[in-house]
Amino acid sequence: MGISLNQNNAFTITDAYGNIKFSLDKRFSHIIHEFSGTVSVPKIYAPDVNYSTTVIDRADTVITLSNTYISSALEDSFILPFFKITGGVSDTDNKIVSGAGSTIVRKIYQPTTREFLGSSIVDIIQEDGLLKMICNQQLDKTGSLNVDGDVEVSISYKIYYGRFN
Repeated sequence: MGISLNQNNAFTITDAYGNIKFSLDKRFSHIIHEFSGTVSVPKIYAPDVNYSTTVIDRADTVITLSNTYISSALEDSFILPFFKITGGVSDTDNKIVSGAGSTIVRKIYQPTTREFLGSSIVDIIQEDGLLKMICNQQLDKTGSLNVDGDVEVSISYKIYYGRFN
């Protein structure tokens, strides 16, 4: 194993075969901002939606987060979200869970037969220099008068935004 120092204030570490194991030439991740708070995820049948509507397919922006550090360029940034979810199918019982990827927060059923009718799924996306928590609400209750599972969901979040430098 060897250490090589060069004139550009950088160094590399190699193994016995000369393979580079560490180099300051590689980009490192840096967390540059943290967002935290609590939001409510709207019910599929929000007060402004007619309950007789049988098919719903919409995306609700739950929260929009902004900071001058957030870049529109996706190739050099990353998002690390963590949630405490209260209510719904993904209630975390006051524990912290990773919010990376999609998180299903509600499953909607027909009350008598328990037939699956739809869901609410939360994602954190980066768009136009903003971070957004989006809830995709989908429901098809054709032939059903009522639904079960359309409950209030609260999400306490901590979202780290970072870049590779």
